[in-house]
Amino acid sequence: MNILQKLGLVTQELLEILENEQQENREYVIEQITNKLLERDNLLAELNRPFNDQEKLIVEQIMLKDRIISEKMALIFQDVKNDIIVLKKQKSSNIGYNNPYEKSSFDGMFFDKKK
Repeated sequence: MNILQKLGLVTQELLEILENEQQENREYVIEQITNKLLERDNLLAELNRPFNDQEKLIVEQIMLKDRIISEKMALIFQDVKNDIIVLKKQKSSNIGYNNPYEKSSFDGMFFDKKK
């Protein structure tokens, strides 16, 4: 199996991982994605440029799959980003409930610091 076929196989495996991605085991999926991307990067480094007609078809298929992979990874990134934002909001609201006087406004009013 030549490098281009291996690259196509790894790209297909990466696409399958992304299509079967589930919210519950996101860390495991991200780890798998990272491993496949590293493997793919190594294959791309070994790849030579001149292609014949058959290899050009394989490259076109890989590029089509790569666009789909990029879109799916962007969705996963957005989900992770949204989860981080929600966690930060929850953290700040929990802190506000624990100590409601911590973030008081001092704009023109007298605030007695004695307890």
